[in-house]
Amino acid sequence: MRFERPSSNALWQTDWTRLGTSWVIAIMDDASRLVVGYGEFDSATAENSALVLEEAIRKWGTPKSVLTGHDTQFVPTSKDASPENHAFQQALKRHGIKHILARVNHPQTCGKVERFFGELKRKLHHFRNLNHFVEWYNEVRPHMSLDWDGLETPFQAFRRKLPKAIKAGIEVKIHESQNTSET
Repeated sequence: MRFERPSSNALWQTDWTRLGTSWVIAIMDDASRLVVGYGEFDSATAENSALVLEEAIRKWGTPKSVLTGHDTQFVPTSKDASPENHAFQQALKRHGIKHILARVNHPQTCGKVERFFGELKRKLHHFRNLNHFVEWYNEVRPHMSLDWDGLETPFQAFRRKLPKAIKAGIEVKIHESQNTSET
């Protein structure tokens, strides 16, 4: 059974995967399948997780909740560690984002981002780099779980599924971000 949130920015899924000698993080909007944040790093850390989350929020707005696994990049693990000393937990708190933890040893819970990682590993060699792959995934490739008859991309679905009250603000952020990245 397929499950998805009805509107953009209601829930973001995030996880890390190994890609060659690097670690890649992806943050995906649950309703639209848009990859709102990603990065390639030497190590998968809470600090890098928070960095990518902050960048995604600046560009796409603040999600109501974020779904992650129980990995150390997302939650403090030792009994002595507290959320106040964990970079990702601090970012969630700063933005008032609810943290939803997936079931342990159940990768299907974050299945949309896991599916993206599979696609990334199968097709990245056809692209110049990770940036070009994500651009293709978000803006060119129609997604079968969206409006397939209309050949809808994740970017189009994200805009369509945004609550009307915040649509204009997101459009401004997208426009500003695109102009900044071109310079």
